[in-house]
Amino acid sequence: MQRSRLALLAIAVICAASAASAQEQFPSDASSTPAVAVRGLTSARIVPRGSLPAQLFGSCTGEIAPLVAIIAGGVALQGLQPLDTSADLDKQIAAITKYVDDNHGKLVLLERVRTLKNPAPNGSSDTGQPFEIIQRLHVELPVSAPIDAILQRLLELGLDRFGETVLSANGHREEAVLYRVSDVDLFAHAMEQRCVADAWKTWCSTTAPKDACKTADPPQDLENLSFNARSDEQVLMPGVAANYWLLNSFRGSPHNPSKDLLGNITVHFSGSVAATYRIPQDEKP
Repeated sequence: MQRSRLALLAIAVICAASAASAQEQFPSDASSTPAVAVRGLTSARIVPRGSLPAQLFGSCTGEIAPLVAIIAGGVALQGLQPLDTSADLDKQIAAITKYVDDNHGKLVLLERVRTLKNPAPNGSSDTGQPFEIIQRLHVELPVSAPIDAILQRLLELGLDRFGETVLSANGHREEAVLYRVSDVDLFAHAMEQRCVADAWKTWCSTTAPKDACKTADPPQDLENLSFNARSDEQVLMPGVAANYWLLNSFRGSPHNPSKDLLGNITVHFSGSVAATYRIPQDEKP
């Protein structure tokens, strides 16, 4: 009899434990309602609002030319004593400065480099002075200036190193005159805007839904904006063979530094742009 009671008690305990476990794994409808609501809210956040993406393509042209001519080079002097050699160099630079100012130019003094030569071995034919001082400089002039006449006078005043590698004096030829194109970012941005205007005009006149183009000007919220342009001519740049000049930007942020050319030429560009415009819900066809 007592055994029967113990068996019934064990069965009751097992049933109670099973019911509690089931309640933990499968909560009641009342307790599950908030969880369903949270899942629905999260799902609603990642679903994009109603919009129809449209691809826009446009083209444009532009031209740019150098504004400044730069004679790049330096003046080098050798001597026995640094102080005496430096003083002689200062006199030459003063004469060059006056001449450049008289011709409406600008003298830009860059690094001043000092070198010393180790004693030559016995029997060496090297008779050069042990100390050398080199002043690297740029002479900036209008592109309309008489470059050859000015360069000749600078040679007479002591300009004896040419190009940017003024420490080298081994007799090889250097590019002494550069033509700098500045404000390239502004030019690229203006050209990009013309391409965008063409893309908007083309889309509005061809495949745009009715009433989608509310203004003649393109909207400011274009996505994935990509602009590319290439020069029509191959151009010579310092240190490289003739090649096409490329301009590009992505998402409306040009990154095109100033450029030095070896000739005073006007460079013509042909460009294109691609962008995405999301048509609002009420403008969908």
